[in-house]
Amino acid sequence: MPVSSFDIFDTVLTRRLCRPIDVFTLLGERLREEGIRVPPFGLFRLLRMRCERWSRRFEPSHEVMLPDIHRLLGRFLFWSEKDQLRAAELEREIEASVLRITPHGRRVLTDARETGARIVYVSDMYLEEDFLRSILKREGLLEDGDLLAVSGEWKVSKAGGTIWARLLDTLGVAPEVIHHQGDNVHSDVKSPRTAGISSARLGTAEVSRWEELPERDRAKNLHRQGGIAALSRLARAQCEDPDDYWTCLGAGVLGPILAGFTAWMLREAQTGGIGTLWFLSRDGWLMLESARLMSRKDTPKLEYLCAGRRQLQMASVAAVDLDELFEGSRSHSLRLVGKRLGLTEDVLEQLAAESGLATVSLDQALDEACKVRVRSLLASEIWQKRLEQIRETAAHPIREYLEQIRSRVSGALAVVDVGWQGRSQDKLVELLNGLPPLRGYYLGYSGSSVPSGSKAGWIYDLSTAKGSRALHDHQRVFEVLIGGVSGPLRGYTQAEGKWEAVFDEAEAGEFAPGRERAQIAALAFVRLAAESAYADWWTIEDLHCFSSRNLDRLLLHPSRQDAEQFRDWTVSTDDAHLDSVPLAKGFDFSRIKTCLKKEQPWAFVWPEAALRNSSTLCKWLMKAAWFAFRMRN
Repeated sequence: MPVSSFDIFDTVLTRRLCRPIDVFTLLGERLREEGIRVPPFGLFRLLRMRCERWSRRFEPSHEVMLPDIHRLLGRFLFWSEKDQLRAAELEREIEASVLRITPHGRRVLTDARETGARIVYVSDMYLEEDFLRSILKREGLLEDGDLLAVSGEWKVSKAGGTIWARLLDTLGVAPEVIHHQGDNVHSDVKSPRTAGISSARLGTAEVSRWEELPERDRAKNLHRQGGIAALSRLARAQCEDPDDYWTCLGAGVLGPILAGFTAWMLREAQTGGIGTLWFLSRDGWLMLESARLMSRKDTPKLEYLCAGRRQLQMASVAAVDLDELFEGSRSHSLRLVGKRLGLTEDVLEQLAAESGLATVSLDQALDEACKVRVRSLLASEIWQKRLEQIRETAAHPIREYLEQIRSRVSGALAVVDVGWQGRSQDKLVELLNGLPPLRGYYLGYSGSSVPSGSKAGWIYDLSTAKGSRALHDHQRVFEVLIGGVSGPLRGYTQAEGKWEAVFDEAEAGEFAPGRERAQIAALAFVRLAAESAYADWWTIEDLHCFSSRNLDRLLLHPSRQDAEQFRDWTVSTDDAHLDSVPLAKGFDFSRIKTCLKKEQPWAFVWPEAALRNSSTLCKWLMKAAWFAFRMRN
């Protein structure tokens, strides 16, 4: 019979905390409430850790039990025997209250039982076997015939490699029969292999920088946000590389943002009697997937509206401002002109010929002289009439598609988007006459300073002066992070009497390495947050606080690693902007000039602490240049 061996903590069980040692912080709080003497601040946690280490030194096998630790702790704090027993009892109570089964542990355990394998749990732990057995039974992990091996009682350990020989003797099997899985690379992967036992890593106990909680009021932070940090760690554990930078970013930053926004948006929609939610492409795709994961029976109807700002502008036959024709994209080419004006390939080639650019590739970046010639030609009366006709032709399928989508609307309607001013919502109201009252739910809303009853933001809402401005000031970086599921919307086609959207492949030059891994980890977080088993681990308000803090860390106080990871991002899509990419290679004066013209100073100071080739003096010179620029204006 095959034997499947599992580590316990951070493999099949996890704590609703940031770190395992946070149990000691909560223990100190409980002891203080009961009037038992404990040192202030974080000293008790430190002393509890040291007493465990020192008590192991007094034991020949270096394996101890919980009473041994609290006996030594009581000597330092002058506790009575009653206080020592009470402290150990409280620690068990706290452990029992924060421990919960992991989804990956449940999955692999079910698979092992289906194969007929015998189940063994092996743990380096000071907690008693009876206590662990009760927790495993409570979580549905322990059945009759399962073996539990705890180092504190067996007096041998995984870390030292001495437990495996004892385990083989107890089971009476050869090493080749056992397969062990656990989170620790040394104790659970390398150590069993020295005894001839096959092993694999499962789960992680490593804490990412996004899961770290502030030390100030730590006990309060643990009660409120410890579960969110634990969900982030669980989400990473289900990914291919749980310690990868982008996996950590997705689970610790993007995931909590999506989960909190989705829960808030669904709550607002239900309160407002919304019957249908329209998620605007392309940034709305990830939000739509998140809403599907968190939906319930009373959730409004979810629709993906394949129409972005450019399509809605075409549908309203609005002219493009030629002065802003080349704004935003890093690739100022004729191809960009064609996409923004809705020109077909043959019309675009005719434009190139008439402007004297027939020998220039459509994808080649244009210099200033070429841009002036293109603008002048497009401003001519002949081309203005042609462009108007092109807009009228392009508007027809878009309007037909919108009418088709509107026919499926039930009840009140709301649009869901990243933000930022809700112009797409205004365009829809303009285009679809007789539309039910339209609301808008945005990740961030930076519209009018006068509160709008039809628009609301979650991370921030400048109309009500609520929320952090970090995302507002760095919104382009976030748009790249949350977008990119498909290429640009090319147009619409009819199939069996219905209009369907057609998307291009991701364009050449649109390269954001790691974004896909971040999005996978983010959806893993949302999936966990939607499970009833973890519903009491978070609230919408705590997710907002957790997300805002991590956005500030990423956008306002980035590390050198952040800059190095983001530096290879290049974006050439027509709706991207120069400020989408941090200046990780130092200052680029042409980009600085562009950013100054756009009055976006943060685009050249982000990330301040991580610019590779920029001195402190250069940073201050750029800030002084910005100050002088503002004073002149």
